[in-house]
Amino acid sequence: MKDSGMGPHHRRPQLLGGTYKDPLNNISLVHRTPHNHWNTLVGSRDPEGACEKLESLPLPGKPEGTMLVCIFMGGTKSHPGGNSDSPDIDKCVDAWKKLFCRFSFEEAIEQINTIWLDPNYRLEIRQKPV
Repeated sequence: MKDSGMGPHHRRPQLLGGTYKDPLNNISLVHRTPHNHWNTLVGSRDPEGACEKLESLPLPGKPEGTMLVCIFMGGTKSHPGGNSDSPDIDKCVDAWKKLFCRFSFEEAIEQINTIWLDPNYRLEIRQKPV
């Protein structure tokens, strides 16, 4: 059988307490290439760390005057920590473009919430305080 290039993505990495025990909530089936781009972008950071990393980057399409916030939705909190993302800003922005170039910023964040991020958390786009 030919390898499809698809594999599991732990929305909550095992390093941060993720498991295979709840595959409907914690596992997304993704292609290897976008998975590698996601790991370049945020690695195995906890949800707050992923939000901080994304907020620190000059992301294409991000509306002026907005910021990302990470909201805990309930359930079990993620262990803090994780990393393994790229420290190179240009590589991270390139990974963002490869993952989300076909989508608006709002659609990209929804994809992150649905496919990539720990299911007990959500990223929201908010107006920066004046």
